[in-house]
Amino acid sequence: NKVKQALEKFASEQKQDKLFVSWNEIAQEERRATGSLLLDDLLGGGYVPGSISQWYGLPSGGKSSIVTHICAEYQRQGRLVAYIDSENAFDGNYALNTFGFNVMDETTVLFSQEENVGNIYEMVEVCAENGFSLVVIDSTDAMFTTAEEEGNYGDAHMGQMARANSTGLKKLKGILKRNKCDLMLISQVRDNIGGYGGGETTSGGKAISFYSSIRNRVSKVEILTDKEGTAIGQRLKIVNKKNKTGIPFKEIELDLYYNKGIDTFGEAIDLAVKYGIIEKKGGWFNYSSFPNDKPIQGKPSVVEYFKQNEKEYLSLKKEVLDHFN
Repeated sequence: NKVKQALEKFASEQKQDKLFVSWNEIAQEERRATGSLLLDDLLGGGYVPGSISQWYGLPSGGKSSIVTHICAEYQRQGRLVAYIDSENAFDGNYALNTFGFNVMDETTVLFSQEENVGNIYEMVEVCAENGFSLVVIDSTDAMFTTAEEEGNYGDAHMGQMARANSTGLKKLKGILKRNKCDLMLISQVRDNIGGYGGGETTSGGKAISFYSSIRNRVSKVEILTDKEGTAIGQRLKIVNKKNKTGIPFKEIELDLYYNKGIDTFGEAIDLAVKYGIIEKKGGWFNYSSFPNDKPIQGKPSVVEYFKQNEKEYLSLKKEVLDHFN
């Protein structure tokens, strides 16, 4: 009690609200669902409110698609989302048709194409302090400093972005946590000049990887095609390289279909097999609610069964979610 009183007195003198928090209060915060059972399983049950995460990988690897899917889920949950498109390449119609993320709804989404790193971090701070649950920066590589904006083409600006990221995230980490606002940063990988620390890295210094609670590397495994050989989607591999909110180094693969989004039915079946909820022998699947207690052959047939039987699908989903806790 003496220590607590001393801290309260010091906080009052420094005009700060408080210098300590109750861990029990933090631990009771519910994780935020991503809208994908596989992603929730990868993260340890969903996002811990106030997390900073980095999604990185090669160009066209599916990073923005995954994050846009999460944005759509936050929007469906009634949360405020800010999407900062520093690349100036975001397609609102595709995001709506594929993932259900409606950036045209100005009551739930703040959309910006700001590129200056200082202005972007100030926007993140304002959003966090005004009730936003998620801010996305797509991408950190497309941001520029004021010196780069005012300079000439080809001028050297070594280290400026690294310092900007270090200062910005150092200031934002506490603001985001206190206001329970998630920050998702999308980054490209590049060759590591000099070869130190491995063959690839992300630009902008090490501050992003340091301050991120979660780092996921996204890559494209294969192109999904129909019977005619036309591309209809892609299989993505996501490797959890860092997770301070759950068990790290997990890997998942999920199917992303163009104009349809993530195959949420298929991933529920995959997880049900993983946890022993659905029995799989060869190409046959067996589940307690199947008609006449007979197994169904082929995953597509199982997906179709659950699409036509919503009650059974919700029951299956609940059983899978119980294994996250």
